[in-house]
Amino acid sequence: HTYQVIAYNAAGSGAKSEEKTVFLSAVLSVPTTFDLTKKDVFEIFQVIDANDDEKTWKWSESYGTYYSYSSSLAADDYLVSAPVKFEAGKNYRVVVTANCADAGYPEAFRVLVGKEATVAGLNTLIADTTWVATEEAESNEAEFTATEDGTYYVAIQAVSPANMWRLNISSLAIENGAEPTAPAAVTEFAAVAGEKGALEVNVSFNAPAKAINGTDLTDDLTI
Repeated sequence: HTYQVIAYNAAGSGAKSEEKTVFLSAVLSVPTTFDLTKKDVFEIFQVIDANDDEKTWKWSESYGTYYSYSSSLAADDYLVSAPVKFEAGKNYRVVVTANCADAGYPEAFRVLVGKEATVAGLNTLIADTTWVATEEAESNEAEFTATEDGTYYVAIQAVSPANMWRLNISSLAIENGAEPTAPAAVTEFAAVAGEKGALEVNVSFNAPAKAINGTDLTDDLTI
């Protein structure tokens, strides 16, 4: 929403103040998916043109949500989600579905999270530079653990080199990750076909001794 203040008296209306834009959105719960091919979804996101080059995130009928290149500057532009409620100690998965305009012009992005929708407030990096070199939309996943209860924002930061082409974002999904106290993955997993054409597979692995959060497992496992 954009606001201005105008004073009135008997002589008439006064000068207009400068415009102030305020983003208002309900705090969402997890899981939630933002379909960024839709204009009304794009409009609940905040856009930060951090390098002030006027080349930043936009929406169009043809491409949906996209970042278009600068011929001289690397991208430094944030697409910031509506607020989402996270709980301390819980794992969350962020899935960004993206593609580039041409495989010969690869694009790049990072994913950050924070408690304020500002460059300084988006202070936790959960996915470092991820290259997008396919014209077909692909999903890119990252997980993180919330350290405090509260309202958070998830941001996709375009970091493509200068003079690329177009980075398209189809969707941003925020899902519940694995429980921190659940067992970690098995190790040394192997599957070997039976000898002499036997219709069997011999499977071996080491069962986990620790939980995802690194603590020792004490209960019996079922695999």
